[in-house]
Amino acid sequence: MVVGLFSVYSLLSADYTNIVNVFVLVGLVYGIEFIYEQIKNGSNVGGRTK
Repeated sequence: MVVGLFSVYSLLSADYTNIVNVFVLVGLVYGIEFIYEQIKNGSNVGGRTK
């Protein structure tokens, strides 16, 4: 996954600013995916199956 590659690169570069930025990006990606799943599932809130 692209985010994983960025995190590995940041760890290897030992640039703590990049590491923090990667964690923020990962958080945004998970947040967007979560919101997308909620929208895709419509009224299916809380992970219940239809």
